Amino acid sequence: DVTELAQQAETAISDSDRHTYAMQAADQAFWDWNLNTNKMVIGERFWLQIQRMYLGPEIESPTFFDLVHNEDREFLEFTLSAFASGEVEDTVGAVDTFRIATPEGEERFFALGFSVVTSDSTPYLTGLIRDITEPRRLRRAITEARDEAREANRAKSDFLATMSHEIRTPMNGVMSMAELLGLTRLDGEQRGMAKIITDSATSLLTIINDILDFSKIEAGKLEIENVEFSL
Repeated sequence: DVTELAQQAETAISDSDRHTYAMQAADQAFWDWNLNTNKMVIGERFWLQIQRMYLGPEIESPTFFDLVHNEDREFLEFTLSAFASGEVEDTVGAVDTFRIATPEGEERFFALGFSVVTSDSTPYLTGLIRDITEPRRLRRAITEARDEAREANRAKSDFLATMSHEIRTPMNGVMSMAELLGLTRLDGEQRGMAKIITDSATSLLTIINDILDFSKIEAGKLEIENVEFSL
């Protein structure tokens, strides 16, 4: 009666499938480096991500390193070799970012987390390799959008701060002429209209001054004046 053994085998296959699907959902693939044979096992998901043919269950380690971008290869090899040789006391390591190009020349960004383990007297570096291209692009897009928004706000403040004199001058002219108009021979109704013009212009100039002062503060152009005044 092999019923129990069959059930155990079925459960093991189911568990393996779940782990595989979970890694696929996270854009991760199993990565394993046998330090005795210098051969690597990399999950099929990785080969799909870099749009290359699956090279089989095992490859020579130089084959993997040859895929890595020239500028990143030396650092990746140095980091992994330090753990493989025991120069690093830690048994858990990671490489944040390295690039691998697809056959069409598109650069994909990867992160690698691994542990140093020994199985049947054979040392391994084993872990997960993850495609971080899309999250990296998203973060860059968010950063660029934020920087553009800041630059647009700064440009607005610079514009208003620069336009301070050009905006205030005509308003002062309106107020001055309205005051002079009030000193001429006007009847009561006309004098009332001139006063409304003066009062409205004064209120508007106060608002304009506040806006321009805030803009100068944002633009870093606020200047403090030292003047005499009547206490």
